[in-house]
Amino acid sequence: MTDPDELLAPTHRPAGAEVRDRVREATTNVVRRTHRWIRFRRIASMAACYAAGAATLWFALPTPESVVVEVVRIERVPIESPPPVPVALSGRELELLAEQADGAASAAKYREAGDRFFLVENDYQSAVRCYRQHLDRAPPTPTGDDDNWLLTSLKNSRQKKNDHANFDG
Repeated sequence: MTDPDELLAPTHRPAGAEVRDRVREATTNVVRRTHRWIRFRRIASMAACYAAGAATLWFALPTPESVVVEVVRIERVPIESPPPVPVALSGRELELLAEQADGAASAAKYREAGDRFFLVENDYQSAVRCYRQHLDRAPPTPTGDDDNWLLTSLKNSRQKKNDHANFDG
């Protein structure tokens, strides 16, 4: 009977250091060439895709049409000057005109000054002052559609004040 250690022992001798170095060098060269080839194929495929996209864009662009430019000479003809545009007065100027006017004209100017302060200049204190002067000088009128909310509020307040003053309870 044979000894099991003899059966399990290697039948050939291990390769020497020189053989191992040659195999390692050959394997390394093959791996390097393979990696270089893979890198080259990737770069080549990217370049081909870029070239295909550029060619597609080149052929897809419309060709520019030729444009004919006509030069037109414009002669200036003198025209009559337009009539002067009335200059809009400021709220302060309208208020000054209202102070100088009498009666119904004064009331109308105060109303106009109040509208200018309220709607254009956003000066609410001056608008309230002018609206109150308007209500003092004008005959009492009910609120109308052309009254803004501030004037309507002042008219309502004045009406309530008059109603309470006239109450003989």
